[in-house]
Amino acid sequence: MSDRDRQPPPGGPDSRRPEVGTGPRKTPPTPSPSRYVSIGFAAHRASVSKDTIRRMIADGTLPAYRFRGQIRIAIDDIDKAMRPLA
Repeated sequence: MSDRDRQPPPGGPDSRRPEVGTGPRKTPPTPSPSRYVSIGFAAHRASVSKDTIRRMIADGTLPAYRFRGQIRIAIDDIDKAMRPLA
């Protein structure tokens, strides 16, 4: 039997590995519509200092959450905390 007459194994050369891009996509569910960011990013987005963000968290103006020892702030909450004058 020559190499030309031999048939490849079913599923290609490595049938144990699934084909890339086949089957339904598995995307993890998003826990909420908002995205959580660091104090530094929040300060940059609001054009204020990190200390201002910390004061807003301390006085209850800006809700914040602790995740694995790090403080996180929802972008939606940053936008809500910024109010127009008059």
